[in-house]
Amino acid sequence: MKFLDLPVDVLPVILHFVVKSSHLASACLVNKEFSTFATPLLYDSVCIYSWHIDGKKKVLQLFETLRTSTNLAQLVFCLDIRDFPKFALMKDLQLLSGVVEGLRNCKNLTSCTWTRQGSLTSEILEALLNCPELGDLEINGHHSTDYEPRILLRFVRLKRISIIMPSPEIIRLLPLWLAATSSCLRNLTLVCKSSASVTDELLANFAPHLANLDHFQLIGCPRVSEKGVCDAISQNKRGLLSLGLEAISPRFDVRAFANTCSTHRYFDHLRSITITVPDPAPESWAAWAFSIIELLSGSPLQVFQLYHTTLSSKPILPDDLWHQLLFHHAHRLTKISVHRLAISPGIIQLICANSFVLEHFFFTIEATTTLKLAECLSPAKRLRTVHINEPSATIVTISELVSIIDHCPSTISQFGWNTRVWRVRRTLDEDRTCLSLERYENPDIPEQFLVVRT
Repeated sequence: MKFLDLPVDVLPVILHFVVKSSHLASACLVNKEFSTFATPLLYDSVCIYSWHIDGKKKVLQLFETLRTSTNLAQLVFCLDIRDFPKFALMKDLQLLSGVVEGLRNCKNLTSCTWTRQGSLTSEILEALLNCPELGDLEINGHHSTDYEPRILLRFVRLKRISIIMPSPEIIRLLPLWLAATSSCLRNLTLVCKSSASVTDELLANFAPHLANLDHFQLIGCPRVSEKGVCDAISQNKRGLLSLGLEAISPRFDVRAFANTCSTHRYFDHLRSITITVPDPAPESWAAWAFSIIELLSGSPLQVFQLYHTTLSSKPILPDDLWHQLLFHHAHRLTKISVHRLAISPGIIQLICANSFVLEHFFFTIEATTTLKLAECLSPAKRLRTVHINEPSATIVTISELVSIIDHCPSTISQFGWNTRVWRVRRTLDEDRTCLSLERYENPDIPEQFLVVRT
């Protein structure tokens, strides 16, 4: 049977595995049947990143397409704009009009990310207000004179709000905005560089409006202590599912935080935690680790992510942290990430041998660990994604990486080493399976590079 003789019903299944947008675009040109199924996949999620070749040119072409082709614009559900000619819309009113018209045609838009500083305008926000299904908004909050902040108060149906580098004006508006969205808001993220405007007092003002929140993440807020976080979640009715605390106050008292959260059972439903390991005196690490275990002891934890404020090429956390973490949560943990903080070969092997449902494992190693990796990873049964950081930048060949993967479970489909990521390919050669590493082609950023490391 020839490929074109296959029933048309299998086309959606086949095209589902085509992830690169240029390949989907080619599929649209095969014939009418291919175009029918490939075009919605091509436009479903549109992303423009700063590293894309001619990204600034492509983003303008994109909005011209959305302006002139309403049928294609209505296929767009997710719009991720992370690159745009800076200040171009302020200088060219015709260009701005075209972008606004293109956005207005995206009637089914559910998610919009617009993070390029100097490119978000009041007109664009007004256009997004006309997208009735919009529930997810991520913007650059350093508005300067680019847009009128009070327009944000009119976005009242959002389920997710993420603000990057919010200006003091935006921060002052947040309690009012959260009050307007409180009935539906489920996810709140504030990403700052080192903001002095996000304080415990501000978070206390958030509390009445976070009753229905599921996901809460604070990054780069050095004036936020354990008291502010506890106050913010004190009126939460649903119970947080995930919490991220990165680069907050160096005086954050984890022990007091654990005691308060345990007393009020704030984390009875917590499935994911992301937290920065502080840089205290060595004698404090054991106490910090004990408090973290106490904090999470009653949580149905599935995701555990640690970051260190500075790169540590030697293990500094006590082994007991990992033993206790696995004792309480090994049967549920699907993802463990440890960045900028080396863990020993013994702990890597312990995690792989005891985390029975672990699928994603990102970690940092000492240079001497490289030769032991195959043995350390081999006990894992369900690993799908592995990413390894090795600070000394030891040169490792592709054949050496393939040898490591060969000892891992056959479930692994993605493998990363330092700044590179590959797709793991398996082919049958007579009676054996051959492994190879191929270029990562998924348009989405690999998850390990999305997490803010501060």
